[in-house]
Amino acid sequence: VVGAEGTLLQIAAEGLGEITLDRGYVASGEVGIAVRPERIQLLPARPAEDMVGAAGKIVQLAYFGDASHVYVETDSGLRIICNRPNQSRAEASRLRVGERCWVAWHKIDCLLLTD
Repeated sequence: VVGAEGTLLQIAAEGLGEITLDRGYVASGEVGIAVRPERIQLLPARPAEDMVGAAGKIVQLAYFGDASHVYVETDSGLRIICNRPNQSRAEASRLRVGERCWVAWHKIDCLLLTD
């Protein structure tokens, strides 16, 4: 935690930069952030300013019938798992290992982890 004011909490997240959360959290010192894999989006370009995001490339795909797990290694070295529902077989097969993308999620989807 690098700052707090009112209901805003500013966090320096390794590999993601500064994230400001407006959820009324009370925290200080070292914290973690968790995001459910189904909340993480794969985008072809930089996400909107109100989202948390990182550029990277797809390093692994796992197809499970109704969903696919997409493993993305960000340019800063984070490994992020995205769980995507498979609307059709054609859609699932469009993703390729080595493909560049952005992983992104809405700030409201961040869960703050404290001691």
